[in-house]
Amino acid sequence: MDQPQDYHYRREASGEKGLSSSSSSSSSTAAATAQHRHHDIIGRTRQRRSHHAVFVTFDVDRTPDRPREIAVSQLKVKFIARHLQHKVRGCFDECPVWSKNALQSVTRVPPSQLKFVLPTLAYYFTTGPWRNQWVRFGYDPRKDRGAARFQTLDYRVRLTGGARHKVKCKRSYANYLLPYKAMNWSKPRTSVIDTGDFTSIIPSGSSPACAASRTAATPSSPSAGTSVVQDKTERLGKKAGEEEEGEEAGKDVYIFRPGRVPPCRQMFYQFKDLEVDEAQALLSESETGEGATCDEKNGWFLPGTDQKLREILTRSINRHLERENEGERGRQQEDGVAASENMEVLLREEEDDESASSETDDELP
Repeated sequence: MDQPQDYHYRREASGEKGLSSSSSSSSSTAAATAQHRHHDIIGRTRQRRSHHAVFVTFDVDRTPDRPREIAVSQLKVKFIARHLQHKVRGCFDECPVWSKNALQSVTRVPPSQLKFVLPTLAYYFTTGPWRNQWVRFGYDPRKDRGAARFQTLDYRVRLTGGARHKVKCKRSYANYLLPYKAMNWSKPRTSVIDTGDFTSIIPSGSSPACAASRTAATPSSPSAGTSVVQDKTERLGKKAGEEEEGEEAGKDVYIFRPGRVPPCRQMFYQFKDLEVDEAQALLSESETGEGATCDEKNGWFLPGTDQKLREILTRSINRHLERENEGERGRQQEDGVAASENMEVLLREEEDDESASSETDDELP
């Protein structure tokens, strides 16, 4: 085993497509693949699952103006509804540059269908100021100064001031573990029944069957009807509050707002979605003058604008976390004062009971 051995690398996935047709076609496909492949790069074992999207780099001479035919045909194969296509197309008519998170939040189109609709309406920038964003076919943001507000800001939340406990990771190692590896089987699993759910409907000292028969025999009273209405109202109010919070959380995936913490540690914002007055003032002051060209790193803004924006967002998050921490400390102090007062009251009551019992004992002959 200490002698040099040959390592048999796997073949390139794209070169294996022609194997089923004929030997001549497979050999020509493999030769073409080997010609375009660098001599010292190991080929990937599978192709990129792009769903026939058009990927563009910043240095491309001309941006695409039409989708691939196979991407359009996928809409029929996957049975994508027309109203969903019109909804996404309407968003690109209003704004030529979108992020995928923003489209999901605005249109509510399921991701499993949006990934087939996007390649028919827009191309994808992989580098440059508009990286990780979808741009409408026929629109070149490098030639339009108005596209400056659509540039991408790659922001990483700094885990200081308690942000570590409020911001979650996009991916966790537990998502990639098998069930028998993710669970700890050495600890015995015990079933726990919460008896508090039954105390409100079953009186003490009676069996569930007796309680059920008693409930069926007893006519409903006005107070019982009022309690049912109150419970229903509370449930409706709680549901409305959860829906409102869900809408606000949906906006957090692409909009930065003061008083809100980003949902993930790495976020991609458009410059126009930074709803911070200080950030918008900086953007208005940092635009390049007339006659300037679009830069691959800074776009239509002066160098260093991205870093200044990150500092502004970090200060905004730290101020919000400081206010939350102060409020939490104040609530803890109030709870501690209330607990100490309750303890003093209990001690006084115990002293009064002891003095009363001693007086009673003295009065006895």
